[in-house]
Amino acid sequence: PVDTICTKVVTDRQNRPANYHIQSITRRLGFTGLWKGYSASMILSLNPALQFTTFDKMKNIILEKLEKTELNPGETFLLGMATKAMTLTVIYPLIRGKIRMQATIEKNHNAGNNGSMLYSLKEIYDAEGVGGYYKGLNEQLLKSIMSTALLLTAKDSIARTIKRLIVKSKPNLTIK
Repeated sequence: PVDTICTKVVTDRQNRPANYHIQSITRRLGFTGLWKGYSASMILSLNPALQFTTFDKMKNIILEKLEKTELNPGETFLLGMATKAMTLTVIYPLIRGKIRMQATIEKNHNAGNNGSMLYSLKEIYDAEGVGGYYKGLNEQLLKSIMSTALLLTAKDSIARTIKRLIVKSKPNLTIK
């Protein structure tokens, strides 16, 4: 519900408060209207899993090709940027569909599947073509690539440090 309300507040050109949108949604769609887009959010929760899996798989491929045991922080940072760009490009149409679905004015709510992800994706395609699925992608990439690359670099450095500390305290232990 918080995501739905935040989307409404952010996309409201009249700058009405959150309370207005809560009342408006529940009046038109009932209490369950506050969960509009929840199924899309569940699908989009796969994004971090896809991102981390892609990062780890690409890292293993690179390490094998370079015959190394670990990447340096600069290499990790660049790999983090690349994998974020890849995963965001794959998942971005669903993000657009979710935002469109939540921001849509419910005036046609009774007309079929107006509240569904598929309907929102169809609306985007009909109005903007395939390129519409990627409208705003560049801005989203700029916003998220650096933070993700820093996160993955920090994660990798912390994991490497912890492994070294464990191995140092237990010399006979082998950690991959």
